[in-house]
Amino acid sequence: MAMISAEPDALAANATGSLVRFCSSHWMQFLLVVVLSILIYVPTLNFGFVYDDDAQVLQNPLLNSWRSLPTFFTHQS
Repeated sequence: MAMISAEPDALAANATGSLVRFCSSHWMQFLLVVVLSILIYVPTLNFGFVYDDDAQVLQNPLLNSWRSLPTFFTHQS
């Protein structure tokens, strides 16, 4: 009875080929772009408001309720 053993080089080449096919799929490319985009902007979550942001965002009575959301699209500010 002969034992069939795969050569390490052949296994590495097969694994590399599978990895290349996996990474070249469209959804993997899309996922890579999304993850990189998120990682780039994660540090900005620690930034504070600047200039008039306090008055425009924190002290704006229209932003206290979801009921005023349609007015953002129907009325000019």
